[in-house]
Amino acid sequence: MYNAPTMKGYALEKIRDEARGIVVAILGQEAAEHIRVEFPPPGIGADLAIPLFPLAKVLRRNPNEMASEVAEKVDPSGSYFDQISAAKGFVNFHFDWTQCNKLFFEDFLASGDAYGSAEIGSGKTVVIDYSAPNIAKPFSVGHLRSTVIGQALYNILIFLGYTVIGDNHIGDWGTQFGKILAAYDRWGDEKALEESPTRALLDLYVRFHEEAVADPSLEVAAREWFAKLEAGDDKATQLWSRFRELSLREFERIYDLLGVSFDHTLGESFYNERLKDIVQRALDSGVAEWSTVPDKDASRSGEKDAAGKGGTSEEKGNVDASGGRDSTETGVGDDEKVILIPLAKYDISAPLILQKSDGTSLYATRELATLEHRVAEWKPHEVLYVVGAEQSLYFTQFFKAIELLGIKVKCVHVPFGMIRLPEGRMSTRKGRVIFLEDLLAEAIERAGEIVKDRDLSDEEKQEIARLVGVAAVKYADLSQDRTKDIVFDWKKMMALEGNSGPYLQYAYTRAASIMRKSGEDDVGELENLDPSALTEEEETALLREIARFPEVIKQAAGDYKPNYIANYLFSLSQVFNRFYVNCAVLKAETPVLKDSRLALVAMTAYVLRKGLSLLGIDCPEKM
Repeated sequence: MYNAPTMKGYALEKIRDEARGIVVAILGQEAAEHIRVEFPPPGIGADLAIPLFPLAKVLRRNPNEMASEVAEKVDPSGSYFDQISAAKGFVNFHFDWTQCNKLFFEDFLASGDAYGSAEIGSGKTVVIDYSAPNIAKPFSVGHLRSTVIGQALYNILIFLGYTVIGDNHIGDWGTQFGKILAAYDRWGDEKALEESPTRALLDLYVRFHEEAVADPSLEVAAREWFAKLEAGDDKATQLWSRFRELSLREFERIYDLLGVSFDHTLGESFYNERLKDIVQRALDSGVAEWSTVPDKDASRSGEKDAAGKGGTSEEKGNVDASGGRDSTETGVGDDEKVILIPLAKYDISAPLILQKSDGTSLYATRELATLEHRVAEWKPHEVLYVVGAEQSLYFTQFFKAIELLGIKVKCVHVPFGMIRLPEGRMSTRKGRVIFLEDLLAEAIERAGEIVKDRDLSDEEKQEIARLVGVAAVKYADLSQDRTKDIVFDWKKMMALEGNSGPYLQYAYTRAASIMRKSGEDDVGELENLDPSALTEEEETALLREIARFPEVIKQAAGDYKPNYIANYLFSLSQVFNRFYVNCAVLKAETPVLKDSRLALVAMTAYVLRKGLSLLGIDCPEKM
């Protein structure tokens, strides 16, 4: 049995620090801030590399000469490296595997089921605002990004020791509900509402905008209905409460299928009693003022941005394409007096409107009340808003308003690109959406084709199809850089091979199958384990990939980018497959080699399972 000591910090971090220190010692302390340690691509033959091109520009030296200088002057003996070489402006470091094998195994064995975690977040609370669908509208594919990115960040930060609070700030208030109430009052169908609540309400919403083109009085009626709702009118409140309850019931079904959960689902309406106080304090402090909107286009774009965090104006047709809050709180007249926070002197193009002349609130008002509640209740170190990139103007406005009002908390907009249809943007007004529930159902059906001929029970097949189908959809999103737009493509999203969720799940089940056949399930209990026995290129390459896991998690958290983990897991799966093909495990030549390779398989299985779980993806044990 291999006994590992308790480790403080991960070995790869120490090794990287040593590589950095070697270069700084030769080229001078001024080099430190211009040095980054990289993992070279396959075929280079090195384990770490430091490119000297950024430093060369600063020092006005030839990067090839500097790399050669480092390689020639350094004696690697006594370090973690058995060779340091120069190649085309890079300093390449080759691990001394007699040391590094042992260190990487010690990391894993000392950490147990916490391998990859860290306590960098200890004592810090982070609130994450994610998903945030609108009641009275079904989940579309556009809601997927905020939901799964937010949940992945929640999981990652928890793993790093933060106290994390997930708040689903549902859109259950605002002028758009005046539109829905007005539409239901005119054309509501009770039977349709009972059969499919959110789709029936979406149909009414679409019809309202179609009819309003020819009948502008509908917009007036919508504003009147919302004013009634804010005033507590019985009929408006009863209808709104019913729509809210029916919507939340449907949302919960989708969340269960996606494996998404929240600590709180409060919604905008929860803060309704705070709004007048917020506005009055903003006026009393001189931060806000009564004013006629100075620039019709700028103010309205700002107002629409402020009205909904999922996407900007639906007149641009993308509200549900980036997920989350609606953006329909328009209707400020050219000469209408409103309460706003002027921002022009801060080089922000539009003011932040807090209240219309009829006394009704806007999204920004409710957002400010929400933040004050979060600060008072949870005392967060940081508040993350996982919201579409097209809301950048709104967050510029909102964060400046926070500063002016003296609300002391770090807030971060975590933007993501939209999901687009091949023919253009999605729009709930135009009824051009793909419902998320339909997408998941088809994904599960297609995944069922993978296992339909396997020797499994019907129950096992159904469960595997569910896990694989949901993984295909979530991974197709999470493997992308969140800042990029995604063009919705059924074939690409549902691909069950290559860089996909099912591919990674299959890699895990292959590793799990080897462990089941071996009869072993605990690396630490392998009697013949000897890290020094792993000398083949495929073995050391796999161990090096496993050692990267803790660092990748920290990078994903630091940049709020779950795709770092997704791309790492794909790389790990590829390296594992090469190991699987070239290195016999159960039929290894000696007991020492067998147990040592089994340990590598078990470590790979752990990292794949843990990494996918951080992305919110479950692994079946069989496929």
